[in-house]
Amino acid sequence: MANAVSKFAKCAVRCVQRVGPVDAPARCTVFGACGLGVSDPTCRCYQKSLDNVERTQTLRCVDCPECYESNGNDPNPECGSDAHAKAARIVSFLESLFLTGTPAVFCNDSQSINGHSLLELQCQLATAKALYALAKQHARCLANCRELERSGHVAAGGCIPPILSNGNAPATVQNCVLRWQIKALTQIEMRCATAKQRPACHAGYIGDDWTTAVENFVDQQDPTYFCDFPSPAFLDE
Repeated sequence: MANAVSKFAKCAVRCVQRVGPVDAPARCTVFGACGLGVSDPTCRCYQKSLDNVERTQTLRCVDCPECYESNGNDPNPECGSDAHAKAARIVSFLESLFLTGTPAVFCNDSQSINGHSLLELQCQLATAKALYALAKQHARCLANCRELERSGHVAAGGCIPPILSNGNAPATVQNCVLRWQIKALTQIEMRCATAKQRPACHAGYIGDDWTTAVENFVDQQDPTYFCDFPSPAFLDE
């Protein structure tokens, strides 16, 4: 998941830098880019990322977990459809976060009083880069915790997110999550500290709002990757 987030997000950011913030919401989605055909560099970037993400899972998962199969009845399910579904969820979230949501990081602020200024674009770019780095590293913190749990170094349930409110989570994992959270907030604050720097179309969103949205998404995906670990319901029995 960590690499998937990074690859797709970089495609979107490069597109914004290429077409500009005004055209980005329409031109930089997968539909908007690929509607122009594979000659569009953003479309090629998205397709290459999708192929890479799906191929990585299918090649590494020689024996896919049974819970990756939708009906749960195949003792040795193929990973292709599951990899595609996971990638699609990531793309959908990133498109909403960066381009189509209300608000979106790269919203079009050209209709505001001061138009879409360079300071505002710098805030948007800094926010996007901080968020995809946060998503990547937050996912790695969770995955590392799962490896420790698998090896018996963390008690069952100690890796269930949200990590910072899980009293059984190891301090090292909590510190990992907190470290990247603080880093993302600091990077956003450097470019978005004042109202003049923040686009009006961000509708009051600040660093905490953006980072919370990203961390919540990653936390929600964790059970789909580690579905063979004990669930909260199981632990309560």
